[in-house]
Amino acid sequence: MRRILPTLSRLRLPDAASAWRAAGFCVSHDGVCRIGSTNIMLEEKIQPSWTFRDLGHGRVSMDGVSTLRDASTPAQIAQDEAHPNDADSLHAITLYSPSLSRTVVEFERAGLPSPKRVMDPTPWSTEISMAFVQCGDGLTIEVVAPREPGRAVPLLPGMRPLDLAMNAPAQIAGLIVNTRATNLDALQACVSEEARGKEGKASQGGGRRRVVLRHEALGLATQLLFLSAPRE
Repeated sequence: MRRILPTLSRLRLPDAASAWRAAGFCVSHDGVCRIGSTNIMLEEKIQPSWTFRDLGHGRVSMDGVSTLRDASTPAQIAQDEAHPNDADSLHAITLYSPSLSRTVVEFERAGLPSPKRVMDPTPWSTEISMAFVQCGDGLTIEVVAPREPGRAVPLLPGMRPLDLAMNAPAQIAGLIVNTRATNLDALQACVSEEARGKEGKASQGGGRRRVVLRHEALGLATQLLFLSAPRE
């Protein structure tokens, strides 16, 4: 029997709604932004947390990340209007960890599937390892960790370095957002040049393009990377 993958239904992030609007998202008056099948609750100075369906029930901690397992039937919530930045769905959640093996074990204990792929090292850095954990609705949790546990290493330009003490919990660091178009023109039109990095070729392949937003320029705690739709 094919396993039903857990689906991310809710994500709580420590950002101001105004910062997400400046990044080109539609956000409700009560601070909710819906991307694909996920409701993102925005509130400054909270601890990031997430809620999964099809993962049992009750509250657990996934290597320090507060996790609610929701057994209820999902409500069908429609997005009232398209996001000006052309956001369509969540491609991935980036999770920083001081130890890849520790986080993977904790995820499996909580009920997430084993990684579909592990890169050790990655093609773009010999200093980091990554594990890719598949969830429902096409979402992947990308766990990023130093190959030397606890060591600080740089990542992509515009992204915070990976710098966690060995005994620190894993941290939700950012989101990778899919857009509908095969270009990122809508994002470039609604986010100022000072608040976005240079467009480049995406490692996800298929002729995709990527742009990393300068989170500090927008007042964001969450790092945001945008992917165009595949051209090939």
